[in-house]
Amino acid sequence: MTDSHAFDQKNKEDFDRYSELLAQALLDIAANDSLKATAAELSRLTGIHRNTIRQRVWPLERLETIKENRRIEVCLLYTSPSPRDVEES
Repeated sequence: MTDSHAFDQKNKEDFDRYSELLAQALLDIAANDSLKATAAELSRLTGIHRNTIRQRVWPLERLETIKENRRIEVCLLYTSPSPRDVEES
């Protein structure tokens, strides 16, 4: 019975450690446009296998949010008037 408890405890510790690694790597990806918002990049940054990452929903949802935010930033960049185009009142 003790071995089962130790195994469960180890799984919980691994799960928590992986969650922390994923959260930090997602923050790094969000802050650095040179890092791709992909499961492969997340895997490279954390050392966690892509299939393990794909088994969790929240990291992939966060990657999609990062991608969408980047698309919005690019759209705003190209649709915002430049200072020389803005007429002073």
